[in-house]
Amino acid sequence: MELEDILRERDFRLTRPRRVVWDVLSESERHLSAAEIAEEVHRRDPGINVSSVYRTLALLAELDLVRESRLTETSTWEPAHADAVIHLVCENCGATRHHDAALVEDLRAEITRTADFSPSVIDVRSRAPAPSARWCQPPPDPNPAHSASVQWARSSAVTKSEVHRTISNQGSSALITSV
Repeated sequence: MELEDILRERDFRLTRPRRVVWDVLSESERHLSAAEIAEEVHRRDPGINVSSVYRTLALLAELDLVRESRLTETSTWEPAHADAVIHLVCENCGATRHHDAALVEDLRAEITRTADFSPSVIDVRSRAPAPSARWCQPPPDPNPAHSASVQWARSSAVTKSEVHRTISNQGSSALITSV
């Protein structure tokens, strides 16, 4: 189903900021901070301000279309995905990779069976130093002419509280951290 159809089905319009934020997240090969999203959105359409980016992220999270993860000190965003993914996080640089694992569903069943607790979301992350510097390298920038400044996004007065409506706040959740 297309973004426009999903939004319309839930009585929202597809605005330009929503389309561009969605495109930035959908086209990325990695988790992006709100500042990185705002930077890329501004590069693509300078008329979209940073507060529109934050409001769009909050709406898309509320609609379960994107996920905010706090895998490092900085929150990052990605399109929503099934829980059967383990986030592998480099302790040195914060690079994050997905690892598909059916055991996450086994964990959900185990928690439900033994703890009388039915998690709606399970975020599993594993932290370790990356096995090589190459592992930490972000995918190549699809737009090498990219020259917008991160400073633009960081200079905004928008606070993080505008985007703290996250999926994990919409019901029960479990956070499992492997060290």
